[in-house]
Amino acid sequence: MQIQLVPSEGTPAYYCNYMDVTHSSYEFVLSFAKVPAKLRLDQLSAAENKGTLQIEPLVQVEVPPRLLPGIIKALTIQKEKFETQLGQIESEGPKNVRTQK
Repeated sequence: MQIQLVPSEGTPAYYCNYMDVTHSSYEFVLSFAKVPAKLRLDQLSAAENKGTLQIEPLVQVEVPPRLLPGIIKALTIQKEKFETQLGQIESEGPKNVRTQK
């Protein structure tokens, strides 16, 4: 059986420019956030004092380990299709994706 996702007008969509990936024994957790282009004064002050900018995730997605290879394969296929149509994606490097240490 195939599953087809059909988003409705009310399905939430989020723009995210930062992702954090962690895991436990039972799942991988993908946390997505939007880092503002311009920080508020309190955010800037806290970041300067602590050396870390704290931002609440917009959404967290928990997936079982068995689903991870399929996610990687699907992202790779879509990335290749995108680059075929629109050109090479320039990576911003690891600063926009953090992984658990």
